[in-house]
Amino acid sequence: MTDLPHDLLTQAAAELKRGSKATAESLIKQALHNDPHNADAWFLASFLTQVPEERRAVLEQAVKYNPTHEVARQALIRTTAADTSFSDLNAPSWMPDLTDLLPNPRAATQLPAPTAAPTWEATAIRILIGLLIIIAGLIFVVVILSP
Repeated sequence: MTDLPHDLLTQAAAELKRGSKATAESLIKQALHNDPHNADAWFLASFLTQVPEERRAVLEQAVKYNPTHEVARQALIRTTAADTSFSDLNAPSWMPDLTDLLPNPRAATQLPAPTAAPTWEATAIRILIGLLIIIAGLIFVVVILSP
């Protein structure tokens, strides 16, 4: 039994790497027709446009359907950053092997959920604990070394 969407996306990734956007677009459209919620298909579709707004919209779809799609999330961050040229993503050299970015549907792996950055309160508590340790060390040195 073959996994048609995965096979289509693997072929599309290979076509993108070869620079054949027309063939890749056809394969990606077919994959999206079969499964409009396929985040990997949406991610690969982001390579079909040079327009930053279009690329952002396509990547938003990928992240919408799979919030843990780390590569799509990073690409979306890059498109919304101040440098929206994103020209390096159009170069085949940026795509060493897009097929590695597609999950193997036969393997039961799941990406971990993104972790939140520490809050300012947690950082302040860590700083206070560090200062208390330093003060305790100074008091200990003064008490031990004083005659």
